[in-house]
Amino acid sequence: MQGLLVVHIFGALVTAGLIFVSIYSILKSISQVYKKLFISLVGVGIFQIGSGIGLFITSENKSILGFCAGLGFYLSAVIFTQSILFLRLRQLRTQQI
Repeated sequence: MQGLLVVHIFGALVTAGLIFVSIYSILKSISQVYKKLFISLVGVGIFQIGSGIGLFITSENKSILGFCAGLGFYLSAVIFTQSILFLRLRQLRTQQI
């Protein structure tokens, strides 16, 4: 369980970094990285959800409310960032046509 916790925390740091870089690239209009960041957030998101479920299953102090709150917070941050990236990618595509 300790190893899974370390991996999950590392994944959370990677996710936070990707969100920060995504917001920075959006503010600075660095459009070349939007697609890579979007795909990276999907991959890290799936990994984090899996490791979070693993932690919940192996935890002795199980709290459905705590798990759902954490999952909701995490998903809202990732989905919000992905939505902005998606809209920017869509804008770029319509400008190219």
